[in-house]
Formats: sequence, C-alpha cells, structure tokens
Amino acid sequence: MSNWYVLHVRTGEETDALTVVRKSLPQARGIVPQKTMREKRNGDWKTVIRTIFPGYVFIYLELDTPSYYKIKPIPGLIRILGNENGPSPVQEDEMQIVLRLAGDGDPLGISEIYFEGGRVKVKSGALKGLEGQIIKVDARRYRAKVNISLMGEPRIVELGINVIEKI
Repeated sequence: MSNWYVLHVRTGEETDALTVVRKSLPQARGIVPQKTMREKRNGDWKTVIRTIFPGYVFIYLELDTPSYYKIKPIPGLIRILGNENGPSPVQEDEMQIVLRLAGDGDPLGISEIYFEGGRVKVKSGALKGLEGQIIKVDARRYRAKVNISLMGEPRIVELGINVIEKI
C-alpha cells in the first residue's frame, strides 16, 4: 500500500533528490513544496521562491525493501523520517495540509490578510482556513509564521502575506 514518506536531505538539494527518486523509482510521486516570498535586497523588494520545508522531500510510494534500497544511495540523503522501527508514513491529516500548501506543484502564492478585532483573518490564498495556526504576523516583512505539525512534531514555517486592510 502506498503512503507519503519524508526524506530528510541536505538543505538546497531537495529538487535534485526528488529528480533521483523519480529516475530510480518511476512509480513514485514526489513534491518539494515551495512558496513565493517578498525579500528586501539592496533597498528594493524582490519576489523570490523558497522551499517551505528546507531539507525535506515528500514522496508517495509503496516503501518495500527494494524501494528502500533504491532510495538509500540518493546523494544528499540524510535519512527517511520515522521512528526506532524504521521509516514511518506521514499521518493523513498532516499530509493534507502539506498537499494543500504544495498545490499543483506551483509555488505557494502570497495570502491576503487583514486584522479584525485583534484577530487575523485571511481573505484569500493558501492560508485561508488555517487562521488558527498563524502564530505571528510581521506585516513590515510581509510574512506570517504558521505552526504546522509534521510527523507528530510542530514545525514553524514562514509564508508570504500581504496585509490589505486593518479594521
């Protein structure tokens, strides 16, 4: 039975690792969720694309012994996330959030938010419906910190936002 697994790879080598997985296991699907962010460089705001989970690649396959040994020699692979018994699949509810952020493979766009009565409200974008998981908004830097559970552990990721109005 196929499941989603997480490969921990060297940061910056996520796309290369996914390419090798796809070549060695053509039946495997995989994603490297990316985001669009605004960053200030030399006094100018630039739009850049960054990895949402640096150092992690999500793959969907049946992880049997032959598949495991085809993944093991991937350059840059640190480990397959799991527990003391070996690799573990990602929980379905956690993976739904990751798939939502990954979308159709395009980088995650910038969400439009506003404040209402001291609470963050999302007008549009991937953060819509995840308001309860937003833990900090930095409107000056156009970022929101979001608490996402992955493999049973909390992970804080920064996503791009645009504050459209304050009420």
